[in-house]
Amino acid sequence: MRVFALGDAHLGFAVNKPMDVFGPQWIDHPQTIARSWRETVTDEDLVLLPGDLTWARKLSEALPDLEFLDRLPGRKLMTKGNHDQWWDTTQKVARLCPPHLTPILNGSTTVGDLAVVAVRGWDFPGSPDYDPADERIYLRELGRLDLALKNLEERTARDSHILVMMHYPPLLDPTGTHNPGAAVSSEFVSRMAASGVATCVFAHVHGPSLSQVVEGRIGSIRYVCASADWINMSPRLILEI
Repeated sequence: MRVFALGDAHLGFAVNKPMDVFGPQWIDHPQTIARSWRETVTDEDLVLLPGDLTWARKLSEALPDLEFLDRLPGRKLMTKGNHDQWWDTTQKVARLCPPHLTPILNGSTTVGDLAVVAVRGWDFPGSPDYDPADERIYLRELGRLDLALKNLEERTARDSHILVMMHYPPLLDPTGTHNPGAAVSSEFVSRMAASGVATCVFAHVHGPSLSQVVEGRIGSIRYVCASADWINMSPRLILEI
């Protein structure tokens, strides 16, 4: 099985929120995504969608965007981003989701030998956008990751590949040079490492913030950015398992 990822689709078929104000790469971006997706992904593949799927504010408004993603090849696992205001309870989202989309938030699922944990994450101390007012949410998200990893550990085979899909990056390089040595890490990193996480897929960053992206193997974890404008609107191959 091949595992791909694409975050920050920022669809909006039912709302007036054009993305081309953020740069030419966003002109007609749903069509670009669909074309590259069909050229890359098959129905036997898994696609991870780490948040900011749609600009919709209500679940009813999000349905055209979810149906658009559902029609594309492959099985999809999606989680919540900071702009996914339409996301009601995960149970309600699951009931209304099209058949090839599975929502996961503050929990996990297994697909063969792959175990996927999904949380939203948040800005963390030392990151460029962090504000002291963020501390409460940051600590809450850490607790949610802890709980999801603990629940996974109790029911996952020892040799499973553990992947964390989160919307926010768990580490960034504030110098804007993509330098792992200059990266500022969150507590998400140490807690994933302690739980045997092998891969972390994240999104959220756009435009000038893309200069802060840090990828590759750092310590025991491989980090992969899947923001749509980082990967040229094309699903990125993460691993084969």
